[in-house]
Amino acid sequence: MKLRTHEQAALAGRAGLWTSDDLDTARRHANEASVSDTGTVRTAQEIWHSAPPIDDQERQAIPQCIQHIESALREVLTTTHSLAATPHERAAFDRRVIRRALIESGLRSITPRLIPLPLRRRQLAKVL
Repeated sequence: MKLRTHEQAALAGRAGLWTSDDLDTARRHANEASVSDTGTVRTAQEIWHSAPPIDDQERQAIPQCIQHIESALREVLTTTHSLAATPHERAAFDRRVIRRALIESGLRSITPRLIPLPLRRRQLAKVL
């Protein structure tokens, strides 16, 4: 998104000075870009709209799952660390709880991505 937003600002003659319009245009371009999933080429927006909506049972189970995970995390954090004190720490804690609840309920999955480690100077010298 950063690259797309930078490109939009540069096209408007404001390289390095991004606006919300640049970000919105970059977001729309990203959603309209083709994505290959399972061999078919669709846009990210098409993939999002093709996902089945959650049913009432799943919708009612999420708050219970969040409460369970929040109490478990609070128990662990009170014994090992201090609880979130600032609004930013509280928001980070809430995001962690919600992420775990969505994964546990099967509404979200996380697939690991391989991130290459940066080359050290000696390694780079050997490559060049």
